[in-house]
Amino acid sequence: MFNLSSAQVTTLPRGERAVGAALCVLSMSSIQFGAALSAPVMTELGVLPTSWLRLSWAAIALLLWARPPLHRFKREQWVAAGLLGAASAAMTLLFFAAVQRIPLGLAAAIEFLGPLGVAAAGARSVRALAWPVLALAGVALLTGAGDADSATDLLGVGMAAAAGACWAVYIVMTKKVGRAFEGLQGLAMSISVAALLALPFGVTTLQGPLSPSMFGITLALALLVPLLPYACSQASPFHNRLRDRFGEPSPIPATPPFRTPKSWRSTPTATSNRRP
Repeated sequence: MFNLSSAQVTTLPRGERAVGAALCVLSMSSIQFGAALSAPVMTELGVLPTSWLRLSWAAIALLLWARPPLHRFKREQWVAAGLLGAASAAMTLLFFAAVQRIPLGLAAAIEFLGPLGVAAAGARSVRALAWPVLALAGVALLTGAGDADSATDLLGVGMAAAAGACWAVYIVMTKKVGRAFEGLQGLAMSISVAALLALPFGVTTLQGPLSPSMFGITLALALLVPLLPYACSQASPFHNRLRDRFGEPSPIPATPPFRTPKSWRSTPTATSNRRP
């Protein structure tokens, strides 16, 4: 998730800029609606099993596509991929655990503070720093404007904030992994690590049997997040410029929560906001 300057973007032909913008919107929509559509699956299987299955499907697809030569990797590459995978697993598990306790839109807004922190750290002027500060104020207003249970559910808010911190680590490590590996090999390795780390949490908390239809549903969810955003990132006209400057870019664009009003306030179950 790295940004080109306006001067760099405008050097692209108008048609390529339009294609890049369309792919960015498609990626953002896929991420946000993928999260929203996960709610009924989380109700049936559980939060952690759903997250684990999504990561597993994504890992399988990326390994088949990238075919990383495992025996050739150096220790530094394994460490970088492992750290990125750990951040990915924690980010996914913490976010969907937060969604069980606070509304989906609120959790996404809090989580987005992680990327904003990275942006603020890289700001080179007071003017650039103003945007993350304004976003932080908006999240504070959202937290205070929620219902009483959501506003006082400190565990849910804390999980969303921790997911945001993991997202910040994810962004930083994506840059390093992109420079250490060729193409999608680093992402394939990191998502595989994430799936393995999520395995014990997913298996031990599984609430019901995995039917063939549920395998298909979780595969579809994995296509929405993260596979379609990966594809959009690779197809974007901005991709080569981002890769040359920063290494392989994160497939997750810097986007505020984009959902319908109903899904903004929704939680996976009617009782999920109640503290035990």
